[in-house]
Amino acid sequence: MQITEAPLAVTVVVGSNRHGRFGPVVADWLLDRMRDRDDLAPTVLDVAEADLPTTFAPTTEARAALSAVTPKLAAADAFVVLTPEYNHSYPAALKNLIDWHFTEWRAKPVAFVSYGGISGGLRAVEHLR
Repeated sequence: MQITEAPLAVTVVVGSNRHGRFGPVVADWLLDRMRDRDDLAPTVLDVAEADLPTTFAPTTEARAALSAVTPKLAAADAFVVLTPEYNHSYPAALKNLIDWHFTEWRAKPVAFVSYGGISGGLRAVEHLR
């Protein structure tokens, strides 16, 4: 009897919400490679589409926006955070996503794909680590 494991549910977080961003191009490249593997089941969470609140005030609108994002994060076995480097760090929208969803990240592996700036996003990843 052969035991087969279910594919690893990996949520790819596209961390920029700027107009004209390059993130979707990098995400498509990454997803093409991930989809070639039978052991991975990627899904995408794009902060530009998440409509996250910009403050920490627990408004009704903020709670509604968060409830739309939480299932994608909670269902993940692991994450790939795709981040540009803006001003020697990662985007505010990504910080907001991380701050609003602490428990969904807990005890799950995280990998980083970065781009931008002279360092290719190295400083953004260092801040995230």
